[in-house]
Amino acid sequence: MLVPVNIVRSMLLLGVVVAIATIWIGALQSATGVALVERAGTVVALIDGKALGPVSLEQGGRSVRILPIDIEKDSDKFDSATALNLFYRRQTLLSAMSRAPDARLRVAGQKFPIVARRGVSGNPPGFWLILLPGVLGLAVSAVVLAAGPKSLANRLVALTGLMFPFVTAGSAITITRGLAVDGELIRWLMFVHEISAVPFAVVMA
Repeated sequence: MLVPVNIVRSMLLLGVVVAIATIWIGALQSATGVALVERAGTVVALIDGKALGPVSLEQGGRSVRILPIDIEKDSDKFDSATALNLFYRRQTLLSAMSRAPDARLRVAGQKFPIVARRGVSGNPPGFWLILLPGVLGLAVSAVVLAAGPKSLANRLVALTGLMFPFVTAGSAITITRGLAVDGELIRWLMFVHEISAVPFAVVMA
């Protein structure tokens, strides 16, 4: 049983490392405390049951109007490289402003301070709902492989399970962001996401 035990231990260790890194990165992100949605081509804030706008980010004498592209959760929806690169650039700008001193959202004349780092407890419920299934999927696949390490089917299951935490990590950070995550970080996370999804696609083909 030594080899199966080592297999499970190694895979679980990888899952824990990825989870801790994801939680840490998530905790470093800013928090607006205001829900932003798109309505009729513009961004509004949902406050006390009302949709208020326009919405701008202010910091250090600068003011940037928040656009629908800024709150898009799925980068795959951009239909051109130009739009995607614009998204990355604006995310970098907004992220830097959000994490700087005295950053705030201005919504219909009202000011809402931004927390530069939301902390571990500030990671929203959606963050955990996306991240944890990836870790659990890896754990299940590790047990499957340990039960029959010489089985090709079990090895394929383990290969796909091994990638689960990497697939969910990027989504947990970007989808649940308050307003912005550094564009280069998003680019890297999405690259890891796409690469990690390849084994699953191959197995399912």
